[in-house]
Amino acid sequence: MMGSDLKIYVDTLGYCHVDSEFNVSPGLLPKRLNDNKRFFENPNLRIPFINLDVPLPEMVNNKENNLKSMLDYIRQKGWPNGELPDFVTHKQLLQKLASTYEEMEIYVVKVNGVIFMYRNNETALKKGADLLCLFRHLLTRETEDEPMETDGTVRKGVFNASIDMGDGGKRENILYNGKIDLIDDDDQHNEVKVVIGDVPPDDYFWKERSNMFYWQSFFGKSTHILLGVQKMGLTELCTETKHRLKEFPEKKQIDDGYDDIRGLLSLIREHVKNDGDGFVFSRREGGGEWTIRRNDEAVADFKNEILKNIPN
Repeated sequence: MMGSDLKIYVDTLGYCHVDSEFNVSPGLLPKRLNDNKRFFENPNLRIPFINLDVPLPEMVNNKENNLKSMLDYIRQKGWPNGELPDFVTHKQLLQKLASTYEEMEIYVVKVNGVIFMYRNNETALKKGADLLCLFRHLLTRETEDEPMETDGTVRKGVFNASIDMGDGGKRENILYNGKIDLIDDDDQHNEVKVVIGDVPPDDYFWKERSNMFYWQSFFGKSTHILLGVQKMGLTELCTETKHRLKEFPEKKQIDDGYDDIRGLLSLIREHVKNDGDGFVFSRREGGGEWTIRRNDEAVADFKNEILKNIPN
């Protein structure tokens, strides 16, 4: 998280492209921000009308299960820097755990001393996803007539999050992958967002979206969020979100996200002790206590995917 205490810090370890069947091509970069960067750099420029109400081509949007792309990356490249992480997961799990009290069901398997975690109940894309795809295309296309990609390719980064567990300096290292919207001229990651409604950032944005957008950007190691035609630094977003959310104590606060992640990792350490262990951790909508159950049958496909891919 942002700040001098560095309760969580994130490093980028690599990049890859993931096809619609979740096969990985390591070493390929995300798309770059095109000349439309001028509108973020100079807010005095007149922004041309952009018609987002256009028919979009049908796009492949397969749901990834069982950490397939992360495991395929490990199969091809081995453990980053030759070091075993403490946990392996995906960015969606971390950002959802940190930013929401949504219902969650997490499959957990321990293999060769490493704990693998996968969120089983990912929800479908929400309203506005098509607009986001179109807006991202407008910011990254290399020519005016370049068509939108429809083959389901996703550009991802591979990251390590080091988390202070608050126990005499002990830290847990989490290896994960996640989508990167684009990179800028300085090779920094930028998160692209579209908000339906009034021009953001309005009260609705700060109450309902800011926390989620912050953690998505944080775990993607993004330096900025491109929110419509506005550019906001991640430090600014963090500071303002903390301030605004104080008005809504019933909402999840940014610091709650760190506590939730640390709490879940400690709980998993307490229960998942032996190689081969398979558990399901679940929590109802609204937060509360985790329900923990040993369930080798439920996690069988996940465990098989791990065993097929990780180094011995």
